[in-house]
Amino acid sequence: MRYKTILGKNDFLESLRAKKADFLFFCSYSLTCEIDGILGNKNQENIYLKNILDFEFLCTGELRSLDNTKKNKDNLFTSTFVKRAVHLNQSFSSLEFLDLGAKKLPDLKHFKIHNFDLHFSKAINQTTSIRAFDVFQKGLDFATNYASSSDYIVLSNNVLAGDVNALALIKALDYQVKSSKKRNNIEEKVINESFELSKSKVDLFEKISLSSDNNLIFLAGFLLGNSSSNRKILLECNIQSISVLLLVNSIINEMNAQFDSKNLALCYDELNTDLSLIEINEYLELCDFKINLYSSSLEEINLDVSSFLSYASINNIKEKELLDTIQNIKNN
Repeated sequence: MRYKTILGKNDFLESLRAKKADFLFFCSYSLTCEIDGILGNKNQENIYLKNILDFEFLCTGELRSLDNTKKNKDNLFTSTFVKRAVHLNQSFSSLEFLDLGAKKLPDLKHFKIHNFDLHFSKAINQTTSIRAFDVFQKGLDFATNYASSSDYIVLSNNVLAGDVNALALIKALDYQVKSSKKRNNIEEKVINESFELSKSKVDLFEKISLSSDNNLIFLAGFLLGNSSSNRKILLECNIQSISVLLLVNSIINEMNAQFDSKNLALCYDELNTDLSLIEINEYLELCDFKINLYSSSLEEINLDVSSFLSYASINNIKEKELLDTIQNIKNN
């Protein structure tokens, strides 16, 4: 597999070849996903387990949180097979779960699970219970104190309906880019209802407590905390990650703080139909810092696993090898 440099230089990814990586799975739950119609036609059964099963299967190849009668792979995201295949071909040094308000923890005894005493968040069209500054500070502290023997981090941000929360956050922060994707009426309604709650707030953290989720706020703190280290991060380029970067931008402007983005890279899949490169560039131009942006794709698989594909590229995993592994996982 190969990657393509879109913004920045090849040096960032090239410097990571033959080096070790940790995988951090940021997971929370937002009641936004339970709003009727917000997830389209997706099956709501066991919806709160989706991300938990994703991590369990990545780590062990098993669906431990399902009853024996329901343990079939139809309960998995397609992206989970890609993640598992990448890990089997080039294993991560560590697979770690960050409980940022998950409804259930994965059934794992030999993998790190970090607890931050956070509760899952209400829907963004309700008055939320998020204590935004506290969540931000937890992310900042975790990044500052995170100990690892690896050279870099591959990070995944996991919350159902997170796109809707992210768009609401972007609107609350008063950033505007014309979207290439038409949102359905339910999503637009929820985003506008969230904006009505937050628009009168002057304090930045009050505003974001009414328009986001634990993951977005914690990740903003984590990125700021990590910026003073030499540890590099690969992050999927999706609307959630972009909203976090815009939140970081608002925080550093509000606090007159510094943010060094040289150790952060967004990984993009050019087959992604939700975000065009034009739209991504327009969003990134709103930030007062520069971002490295790389693209990796896997045939016609359009999934939010671009950071895994970039990891596969710099570890010289061949595309056929990866596709064969995915098929074997599905068949066994």
